[in-house]
Amino acid sequence: MRQEASDVRGMKWGTLRIGSFDPTSSQWPLSAVLADYRRLYPGIEIHVDEGPDRQVVQWLMDR
Repeated sequence: MRQEASDVRGMKWGTLRIGSFDPTSSQWPLSAVLADYRRLYPGIEIHVDEGPDRQVVQWLMDR
């Protein structure tokens, strides 16, 4: 409920979860994008989880 109220006031906060298939994708291209994202949305906590293809797909299905 707090997050919804903050969103209405334009004060975004919460969590962004990203599933990555290999360490390379979470280092170069993703790190540049996330740096910009963090600057624009400082209240959003970012988690990058790395795993094999099947595991990342399972995370998507579970969540």
